[in-house]
Amino acid sequence: MKKILVIEDEPTVREAIIEMLAAENFQVISAENGRLGVELAQKEIPALIICDILMPLLNGYEVLIALRKNPHTAIIPLIFVTAKISQEDRRQGMELGADDYLTKPFTIDSLLRTVSTQLAKQDAIIKYYSSEVECYQQLDQDLHKVKHFAATREEIFQRFFEELRQSISKMNLIANMLGCTTSKAQKERYLQILKLECSHNTNLLHDVARLREIMTKDNVDILQQYNLLKGSK
Repeated sequence: MKKILVIEDEPTVREAIIEMLAAENFQVISAENGRLGVELAQKEIPALIICDILMPLLNGYEVLIALRKNPHTAIIPLIFVTAKISQEDRRQGMELGADDYLTKPFTIDSLLRTVSTQLAKQDAIIKYYSSEVECYQQLDQDLHKVKHFAATREEIFQRFFEELRQSISKMNLIANMLGCTTSKAQKERYLQILKLECSHNTNLLHDVARLREIMTKDNVDILQQYNLLKGSK
């Protein structure tokens, strides 16, 4: 049920508007002057405001200025009701942020049509910005995944490079030992170890090449099921 605030100092007009809106199942709250209207709007945050222009304490324009300054009430549609209005007055209201005007006396059809139009516009705006918020939230989630993917990929390749570095150091050590020994049996043993290390490093480089192809954002979660990615989260 949409909540509508009616700000009107004339009791008969105020009650008539309340009755017309209540008959259409709107939840109606009201204020008898501009200052109370601003306070009630900030407290209740209605879906729409119907406001007279000539009122005590704060007139309609002052009410509109106060509402537009408050971020909680700044986008609430406001419809001015007035007995007579000039083009200059209408232009002033529109420049301040009024959404529409109703000239007294008005029919129930014109009131409901104007209210319906403004509520529909407001719903469309809310829907649009809600979709924008969802879009930004999705972008934020995607950015988090990309950052996580980049960190995971860096860690995995670092592990490969460390293993390769250790293997090369081992090969250098064996090569030095090979140059120092005169035993044929030891030389054959060292050569066999070097062959195994070379084969291991070749396979390691092939694994790195394959990993670069499969390490995409879409399958990082799948790769984390294997020991290769354990602890990378």
